[in-house]
Amino acid sequence: MATSQSRQVFEFTEIDKIYPALLNLRRPTLLLNTKITHDHLRPLKKLAQDLKAGAQALENAYKLGTGYDDLAVVLLEPSDKADTHCFDDMLNASTALRAVDSSLCHTFDGQRSIQNTIILDIRAFRSDSIRRTQHGSDKLRADELAYTAFEQILCDLKPDVILVCQYQTNMNEVGN
Repeated sequence: MATSQSRQVFEFTEIDKIYPALLNLRRPTLLLNTKITHDHLRPLKKLAQDLKAGAQALENAYKLGTGYDDLAVVLLEPSDKADTHCFDDMLNASTALRAVDSSLCHTFDGQRSIQNTIILDIRAFRSDSIRRTQHGSDKLRADELAYTAFEQILCDLKPDVILVCQYQTNMNEVGN
């Protein structure tokens, strides 16, 4: 099978090649039949109450979760500062969120960013530092509440595309 010269193939298991290859992707910039929404975030408020999450954490989750309804970007703990920092400071402190923002801006030719794209934490209000303070059934129950809320959010949203990203900040922690 012959491949077109315009088609680029990259080895997605080689971390150094993923980001440059993604930067070569572009989507048409005209947004059709999309609207900015936050209606799907109702389960987030209940989760915040159930887990006793602070107002700052809820505000940041709402800001990240508000955007055009056709695309949802899913991350695991996009920031460890969501409960203590304002949105802009949290964004600036998060390498993962900055990389997603840069990729969105490039891919959509400046039409999309963190500010108008739905970014969801698969385990909201369950940062690693919080999880380390819990044990056994308490940890499992809280994690299950977060996963259930995430599933409900996606069911309510029904985006056309769900982009799941794993951003690895410390290669030594995973043995690579």
